[in-house]
Amino acid sequence: MDIVFKKIIKIAIIIALLILIYGVIIQEKSIYIGFFGGIIISILNFYLLIRDTTISIQSRKAGIRTGVSGYIKRYLIYIVFLSIMMKIEFSCFLAGVIGLFVIKLVIICLQFLEYIKVGFQSKKK
Repeated sequence: MDIVFKKIIKIAIIIALLILIYGVIIQEKSIYIGFFGGIIISILNFYLLIRDTTISIQSRKAGIRTGVSGYIKRYLIYIVFLSIMMKIEFSCFLAGVIGLFVIKLVIICLQFLEYIKVGFQSKKK
């Protein structure tokens, strides 16, 4: 796995642990079940996406089949997770939806920081 992907997963795990600790401290069920669960599902699906993409690139015969089955598998995980959160409580559902976006937010923030870093380096020249 690439260094960038490991960095994204590591940051998301740190965020998940901080959210879990925060949710337990304030004893808010929607935070430590919904938000933490959403982050964990987001990390799992990101890892599955990386794995499926690697397999698709390495094996052209299994490429389409792996891509489609991986896509369906990831969305089934989302559906099952959000269904469980909806059964628990609507606030858990909303927190879970927000948790599912954490990987995307980490990627956007890392790219923004890289953009700023490159901009400052080009101004120094």
